[in-house]
Amino acid sequence: GGRRGAKNLNLDGEFHAYAVEWDKSSLRYYVDGVLTNVLDRLTVPIVPRWPFYLILNTEMSPFGMPDAMTECDGDFFHYVDYVRVYKRAEV
Repeated sequence: GGRRGAKNLNLDGEFHAYAVEWDKSSLRYYVDGVLTNVLDRLTVPIVPRWPFYLILNTEMSPFGMPDAMTECDGDFFHYVDYVRVYKRAEV
């Protein structure tokens, strides 16, 4: 589990594809097809097995990103081209 591939990601200036794959044992996070984080039984107390809902926001907080609050002078925006949610076919 844990973070991987997230270092040196430049998230401004162009659109990116974000993905989350969720199964009964883990949540896997991707940016542009690159695995960036995994949450599993080793990293969180429980992997949810109940329905989720999706929230898109541009929340900024000092938790985990203390410099973000002082390095940004202007307003914060994020632009979303599309959102797709699907359930993987049972195998």
